[in-house]
Amino acid sequence: FITIALWNAASNHLQRAARGGSEKVLWGQLGRVLAVASGILALGSFANLSGLTTLIFGKPLFIGISGG
Repeated sequence: FITIALWNAASNHLQRAARGGSEKVLWGQLGRVLAVASGILALGSFANLSGLTTLIFGKPLFIGISGG
C-alpha cells in the first residue's frame, strides 16, 4: 500500500508541476523511481518467502540489508 501511495503522490506532484505550479519535476520523478525500487524489493521478498527463488536458483536470494 505504501508503494502505491508513493506512486500516486509522485504522479499528483508531476501533474501539479505540469500545470505550472511551484513543484519541481525532479521530486516527482524521484518518487516514481523509489516506488519502482520498493516494488522490486517487495516482489523479491515475496519470492524468497514463498520458496520460489530456492526452487529456481537452488538457494534463496539475499535482497536488501542482511545482518551478516
